[in-house]
Amino acid sequence: MHDLATYRDEELITLLKENNKEAFAELYNRYHKAVYGYLVAQIKSHHYTQDILHEVFLKIWEIRMKLQLKSNFSAYLFRICHNKAVDFMRTIASDRQFRKEFLSNYAQSSDYVSITLEELQQMDSLVEEALEQLTPQRRIVFDLCRKQHKSYQQVAEELGISPNTVKEHMTKALATLRGFLQHRVNLTIVFCLTVKIL
Repeated sequence: MHDLATYRDEELITLLKENNKEAFAELYNRYHKAVYGYLVAQIKSHHYTQDILHEVFLKIWEIRMKLQLKSNFSAYLFRICHNKAVDFMRTIASDRQFRKEFLSNYAQSSDYVSITLEELQQMDSLVEEALEQLTPQRRIVFDLCRKQHKSYQQVAEELGISPNTVKEHMTKALATLRGFLQHRVNLTIVFCLTVKIL
C-alpha cells in the first residue's frame, strides 16, 4: 500500500467507498484536530466534544458508499460538524435535565465561568418566563417542535394548519424569546448560550 498521507482527499474517498479502513484512518488523522477545534468552539465543552467528534466520523463511515461530493471533502465534513453541533444544542434547549448536566459539566471544565445550582434554577425560570410571552397557539407549536422534536409537517398535520404556518410561528416565537432574554439576562457565557440555543 502506498503512503496514503500523499493522497488527495478525493482519492481517499474513492478508497473509502471500497471499504478501505486505512483510507478512513488517514481522513481521521488529517481532519480530527480541526473538527475537534470547530466543535469545541461551538459547544464550549471538551467533555461532550469528544463524543460528537466520534459521531461525526462514524457518520462518514456509515454513509461512505453514498458520498457524492459537490464541493471539497472538508466543506462536506464541516457541514456534518455544524449539523451535529446544532442537534446537540437543540437537545440542550429541549431537555431541562440534560441542560443542567451540560452546564454543570461546562462549569467544571471551564476556566472562565462558575455556575451554581441557584444560577441554573434562575436560568430555567427565565426561560419559562420567556415562553409565557408566547401566544397559546405559538407556545403549542414551539413545544411540539422543540420539546417533542416533531417536524413542521408532523405539527401541521396534528394542528390542522400548513407547514408554512408552523414555520412562521416558530420564526416569530424564536424572535420573541431572543428579544425577551436579551433584555433580561446577565451577559455571561452561560446566558449567551441560553439565548443561542433557544
